[in-house]
Amino acid sequence: MSPNPSSYLVSLRFALLSFGLLAVFSFSIYAEETNNPQKTSDNLIKQAKAGFVRTNTQVPIVAGPSDIVIMIIGGSNNGPNGRSSQTGKSTLLGGNEMPNQGFKLIRMVGDDDSKIEAWAKIWNQGNRVLVPQHSKDAGYSITVFNGSKVQVNPRHLCDGKIATENGLVKGLTRVKAKDGNCREDDMKLPLKVGGSETTLVGIFFDDPCLNLKVIDGKKDVLIYGFKKGFGDGDSFGLLVMEGDQVNNLSVAKPPHEKQMRTDYSSITINFDGWLIHR
Repeated sequence: MSPNPSSYLVSLRFALLSFGLLAVFSFSIYAEETNNPQKTSDNLIKQAKAGFVRTNTQVPIVAGPSDIVIMIIGGSNNGPNGRSSQTGKSTLLGGNEMPNQGFKLIRMVGDDDSKIEAWAKIWNQGNRVLVPQHSKDAGYSITVFNGSKVQVNPRHLCDGKIATENGLVKGLTRVKAKDGNCREDDMKLPLKVGGSETTLVGIFFDDPCLNLKVIDGKKDVLIYGFKKGFGDGDSFGLLVMEGDQVNNLSVAKPPHEKQMRTDYSSITINFDGWLIHR
């Protein structure tokens, strides 16, 4: 019997449809942007990237033993997993998953509409990290400091691990956490925290944001994320700079959206004195 050409066509269509659905599904739960590490901090940073997840997701990481990993997570806690089933109160975006992986909380700020957290860990093994989703969708950034070039100041260690004080990482004194709202065309987000070493800035917006622009400071600092809204229109991104190279930022909103006020949460961390050169 000669083959039926229509059966090939049906099979081809099915294969293409299946591939398309798989591609769409894969992108819908995990998307990120990664940097060229040669551009950052005299190669002190192995990797810096920002993205978002729609479910608990194992994300690849370029880290080896003794590297220092900083994760920043932002989200809107109104999602189905955003509140404790026992108390009804807001939970950490990192949940139990971040401490269970050995991360220590640097700082958190925000409410159910807009929340952001920063976490730190001295890496020991593995090439993936779990990004938990305790919000509608979770924006995240991962920054890996090269452990062969820098280390956590031994004064801020306990048994070789990052020490904490009152539940927060000990010794990080140049941290600014801000929660507020602003009109998108009138935003001036101050970032000055002092220090001369690497500064990381994580920002979560409860609305879409096409771009974050420097309006006062070094124009070519590295900024990741803010490509488009995710979830119900949220935005998240990471800025990497030295010291106080940037003092203020502005927001570019999507052109089709009317002017509006937006909730946001941000964390600025300078590692001067906490990280020391080997």
